[in-house]
Amino acid sequence: MKRWLWILCLCLLKTFPVAAVQYTADTRTEVRIPYAQNLNEEMLYYMFEWGDGTCSPSSLKRSGIQGFMEHQYVAAGTYTGRFCAVSMSGARSEWTPFSVAVTAAEKKKTGRQPIQPAAVMDNRGALSGISAAALDWSSELAETYSDRKWVGVELDDYYALDQLVLTKASGKDFPTHFMIEYSINRGKTWHKLNSAQFYFLPDPGTQKVTIEFNGLAANAVRLISTRIAPDAEGRMQIHLGSFQLTGSKDLLFDCSERGPVIAGLNNMWYAFGSAVNEVRLDYQTNGQSKRPFECGVSYMGNAEWMAWDALEMSWQPSRDLNVLRAKWLDYPLDKDGFVWACPGDPRHLFNNRHYDNNACYISGIAHYCLQTGDKAFLQHTCAVTGLTNLEKVRLAMRYQLEQLGGTNGVLTITDPEVDGTPGSKSGNYWDYYKFGYQSAFDNAGFYQSLLDMAELERFCGESKKAAEYEAIAAKVKQTFNELFWNEETGRYIGCIDAKGVRRDYGFTFVNLHALAYGLADEAHARKILDWLDGERIIAGEKSAGEDIYHFKMAPRANTVDMADVKPLWVETWGGALNPDDQGRYGMQIQNGGTIFYTSYYDLHSRLRYQGIDGAMRRLNVIAGEFEKDELRRMDSNHIGHTLMIGVLLCFPESGLVPMFYVDGIMGLHPEDDGLLIRPALPEGWQWVAVNSYWFSGREYSIRADRTAKEVLIRQNGTRMDITVPAAGTFVLTAEGKIVAKEAR
Repeated sequence: MKRWLWILCLCLLKTFPVAAVQYTADTRTEVRIPYAQNLNEEMLYYMFEWGDGTCSPSSLKRSGIQGFMEHQYVAAGTYTGRFCAVSMSGARSEWTPFSVAVTAAEKKKTGRQPIQPAAVMDNRGALSGISAAALDWSSELAETYSDRKWVGVELDDYYALDQLVLTKASGKDFPTHFMIEYSINRGKTWHKLNSAQFYFLPDPGTQKVTIEFNGLAANAVRLISTRIAPDAEGRMQIHLGSFQLTGSKDLLFDCSERGPVIAGLNNMWYAFGSAVNEVRLDYQTNGQSKRPFECGVSYMGNAEWMAWDALEMSWQPSRDLNVLRAKWLDYPLDKDGFVWACPGDPRHLFNNRHYDNNACYISGIAHYCLQTGDKAFLQHTCAVTGLTNLEKVRLAMRYQLEQLGGTNGVLTITDPEVDGTPGSKSGNYWDYYKFGYQSAFDNAGFYQSLLDMAELERFCGESKKAAEYEAIAAKVKQTFNELFWNEETGRYIGCIDAKGVRRDYGFTFVNLHALAYGLADEAHARKILDWLDGERIIAGEKSAGEDIYHFKMAPRANTVDMADVKPLWVETWGGALNPDDQGRYGMQIQNGGTIFYTSYYDLHSRLRYQGIDGAMRRLNVIAGEFEKDELRRMDSNHIGHTLMIGVLLCFPESGLVPMFYVDGIMGLHPEDDGLLIRPALPEGWQWVAVNSYWFSGREYSIRADRTAKEVLIRQNGTRMDITVPAAGTFVLTAEGKIVAKEAR
């Protein structure tokens, strides 16, 4: 069992010299040591010396903000450590001591194994006669202190990296200004390990400097200087005693075809899903940052993100999931069942109500409970409403069925502020458009929430209620196609406003949500995908053909320039997003721009209607774009507006895209009676695996293999390893048994 030392930062304006405070840690408890610094309100990092011969720098943070570091001691004993803060301009706080008594320590069981590199490299390429374990090796000489030189290693395969351990070369200075970079194509392109950017690093002396990778996939790693100080002879070089990586060949997402695609999917998850290695102003993985440290974030926590948050977070236990569960436990609803936009207000941005909140809430709670088996959550009495959470979910569904008329087969928003006319306000997540009255986007979400609610009711033993919801869903599907299909354009429209005007401006996301949820028949799906792929041109629109995927990572949000729609049918937000100016087509994410998360629905649409080969054609393009720059693109338009594409900052839903590997290729999806395993292996792939997946409180490694003839189950410590034939469909029960779907 792991022994983690958690360090909690407190917001103190000034640190004073203090005596070492004694703390105790064992295999069952967490030790929290208060600390914080404010150095001229600059970005800073903390250097921790743990007292066991190792030291660790944290990632960059904002001055004075609370946070934590973590460390694993591997033997019992009393350790005296210290920490200080270092700002980007070189200001350093005094050292603050601490002492930790570690009891009941066991033999280290981290799975970290030393990785023997295939080659040592620097600016000149591969070096001969030097190994990563050798002492006192150096980079090429630099001509100026700002000349960027580097040293690194190439690996023989892809590894899930745990840690980099650096030591000081004998008689040489340790690098003080450097960053760690990695590659998934053996150095063809390099990417920053965002949490490993250091300035004025304190001299570690004989201590080992440890830098965490948290499972990142790579086949090459390097240390690159950002400033090199001259030595006594005036020479400028990087000097290291050793450069030792630890990790495992078992990637989180793994397959027989090991290359940039599978490595990219892993790292896409770590950037946009868990966001574990990102730089942010505070210490929370859902916290945002600012230039030049734009980052991925893990979750949003408000109603319109609840289904996405549950999908991304419920399969891996984490502090983030605990935070979300605590927020969901007492999430507010109106007495009639309308779900608030956020815990502090029923309105979106304190402006108006959004009517997709209820569907997102229902789908999110259903997925979380089915994935985790957390029935205690459903039985909890909400402090805000006085209802149990199961009663709240049912009330939220009743609101859709009764207040919004869903029993008739279509949600109809009667709120005069959200009636879909030019004078109304936005009504759902896509808050630039004035979706309202009868909205295709909202009705697609309603349809999915009915299916999810049916699964939840069966999970709770209510088969009759489940059947009722499925019957309504069938009615919604029929009505959806009758109301929202546009035969002329061969796609679904956006909405029908209160005056009967059918609003069709080429909304790619509306169509992809509908396809992914299975609302279309084969003929409709073929027309939509032919339109998106440029095989079918709709005359007179701003974007057509290949231009629909201008941004490559995802399609443009719409194909009709909203500046051409008169009177304006968009929220300009006080003129900030006027489509004739700042919000011009292609310069704003919701008018000709793109939001990355839609690729998740794109991939599932193609899997459903074109099979895995169609999905892989799109996935390979996405992976190729990620390989270039990890999609860290915050280009601004001519007025400085940076939201031309939605990937970083306030878009935790970007983490949905790598989830396609989990619920698309692996085919893992929780249902009322267990975890569905329905793999869809791409051509040429012999096996696929996810090596740490939690279902109903248990950890599994799940593998689908073309060569497997029967199900194999093996206990591996506390984890259970499962292999299933790739061509089969199975259910993993909460008790850990595998049942063929046909046998149920």
